[in-house]
Amino acid sequence: MNPSKETAYLPAELAQLNPNAWTAPFWAAAAEGRLRIPRCPSCEAIRMPPGPCCWRCHGTALDWKEVPGTGRVHTFTVTRRAFHRALAGCVPYVLAVIELDDADGARVISNVVDIYPNDVRVELRVEVVWDRAGEAVIPRFRPCGDRGESGPDTEDYNSGISRLESHDVIRNESYFGVRGRGGQGDRDVIA
Repeated sequence: MNPSKETAYLPAELAQLNPNAWTAPFWAAAAEGRLRIPRCPSCEAIRMPPGPCCWRCHGTALDWKEVPGTGRVHTFTVTRRAFHRALAGCVPYVLAVIELDDADGARVISNVVDIYPNDVRVELRVEVVWDRAGEAVIPRFRPCGDRGESGPDTEDYNSGISRLESHDVIRNESYFGVRGRGGQGDRDVIA
């Protein structure tokens, strides 16, 4: 997707970025529609999120590896109640940890979009979609390939949830630590 296309995944008022010396290359690549991850040029350890020194060899140099923008849902949660008034029209939304392909286990925290929340699952294959929210270009992820019919729109979905809540039939939709390998190499970045 061309990052210049306006989408409605996040209200622009909540998308103010404040890149620093370590994260600016990530956001600059995103503005160009490219997904790049930081790594140490000395030992090739992935440095997500980027910081002043490598967690493995303590080197201070940093380079950036472009990755294809595909991956798998590692874990996720469905948010059904807006924590901020600007998000009232966005619920329900899916917040997920995405394990990126060809990225040595690197993960990003983002949203899974363009899918009915009940259809999201751990191991779901996803691809990046670029969300222009004001001046920010933010990587979101949508399912890869043919997903069949998409779910109802937010209004229909919310009315369905209200009916479910009135019958106390809510399923737990938060999945934590399903595929974790542990160790210092498992780093996440908020996107």
